Amino acid sequence: MISKEDILKIIKAGTQAPSGDNSQPWEFKIQGDKVFVYNLPNRDNPILNFEQRGSYIAHGALIENMVIASKYFGYIVDITIFPDQVDQNCTALLVFKGQQDKNSGDDLYKYISQRSTNRKIYQSRPLLENERNILLGSIDEINDSLSGRYKILFEETPSLRNDIGCLVSSVEQVILENKELHNLLFKDVVWSEKKEKKQRHGLFIKTMEFSFPQMIAFWLASHWWLMRIFIIIGLPKKIVADDAHLYSSGTATVVITTSNTRPEDFIMVGRILQRFLLKATKLGISTQLITALLFTAMRLSSKNKTFLLPRHKKLVQDNYNKLKMIFDVKSDIIAMLLRIGFTDGPSAYSSRMEPVFRKL
Repeated sequence: MISKEDILKIIKAGTQAPSGDNSQPWEFKIQGDKVFVYNLPNRDNPILNFEQRGSYIAHGALIENMVIASKYFGYIVDITIFPDQVDQNCTALLVFKGQQDKNSGDDLYKYISQRSTNRKIYQSRPLLENERNILLGSIDEINDSLSGRYKILFEETPSLRNDIGCLVSSVEQVILENKELHNLLFKDVVWSEKKEKKQRHGLFIKTMEFSFPQMIAFWLASHWWLMRIFIIIGLPKKIVADDAHLYSSGTATVVITTSNTRPEDFIMVGRILQRFLLKATKLGISTQLITALLFTAMRLSSKNKTFLLPRHKKLVQDNYNKLKMIFDVKSDIIAMLLRIGFTDGPSAYSSRMEPVFRKL
């Protein structure tokens, strides 16, 4: 029988997972040796979190953290994804049973608390072959039968990575020029360290790694009436150009693809992603997830396309298709994109809320 103390440690490890704008869209229910995980569908961006796919990826990362922590504390865990046919917000059931020697499991546990998003410019040091192979092993280490259904693809050619930087940054012009998306972007920004420590969720401004002039420009841009003026003078295009340079810096651009688009597939993408991030942390490799283009393109695949202007729709769809061509992705979809490289640690970190529990 697992102790309540160990269950709480395992859940706490789970909540160190990344989520859109640090939204942390989860809560839990403990029932004996069982833990139920629930999605909070209104927590993350309602437009870019298309069909809850962003939240499902975050839940996958949370689940992988909990699996790693379970092994570390000496427990065998069975996982059922979407165990409740009635409540689709119940994303997972983890049942702890049996026991093995403590610390005999996964050596990634100590990197759960060390992993972080790093938005600095990265050095261009090439990836070593053994580093690449270690990162590629993230899929097989979860389940070797997953190969083919999910893929991790690297692009390390500097010229193509420059192209990728331009493609993925282009959607930021769309976000800044669209009032609804603009408001959603800035509503989750946490502008002070005092507020960040109090609410412990949201996009903490210091993690953006802005210079002082960039910080002022970003604050001014948060006011839509000013943003309308900035659009006329071309500020969004300048921001896109700066971010394209940032996104193309480093060692490689990496994508994770899936051959299916079921909710459980995005949870598996999240598990693969988290394992990849922890292995990168162990290797001393910095990481930054870049997802806006992907999720805007997913939204365009639905019937609800009215939130974008025709020219913005074309820009997003064309650039997503170009991204697929660079990575030679045909029928699959790109579910996650990140850049990796080498630099010193981030200037600031996002806090985590204490886990929230449902009553039995």
